[in-house]
Amino acid sequence: MRKLWRKVSSKAGESVLRPLRSEQGFTMIELMVVVVVIAILAAAVGFTSTKLIGKSVDDTMASDAKTVHTALTEHFVDWNRFPSTIAPTAGGTASATNMLFDASDGNVIAVGTGSTSTQITINVTNPKHAGYTCSITVRPSGTAKPVCA
Repeated sequence: MRKLWRKVSSKAGESVLRPLRSEQGFTMIELMVVVVVIAILAAAVGFTSTKLIGKSVDDTMASDAKTVHTALTEHFVDWNRFPSTIAPTAGGTASATNMLFDASDGNVIAVGTGSTSTQITINVTNPKHAGYTCSITVRPSGTAKPVCA
């Protein structure tokens, strides 16, 4: 490939030859470096946002478990027993055996096995986070924290 040169006058009055290409735009290498840096930054942002979305699903599950704990404690005070079912507010009527509760988007709340009229276990799951469950056991006395795994 042939280089193009041009004459440039220096401060001392001499003529100097300079490559014509040196002052025109960016080289291919410079552009590729910029593209690679942008790709690395985009990958880092994408990875971080994916982790944050997963954490937010986990947090809503734990929050629903705590809220159900409070609602079950109040239900026990009103009916002197825990309900055997929990239904969405649009899906039924509250009674001694049925409590109404709306879960956060995507969360599924179910009464766990081994529940009795004086103790109840609640499991909160979400299809977006398969295999992850928040459970909480509620008794009339004392407080409980959800166990998520």
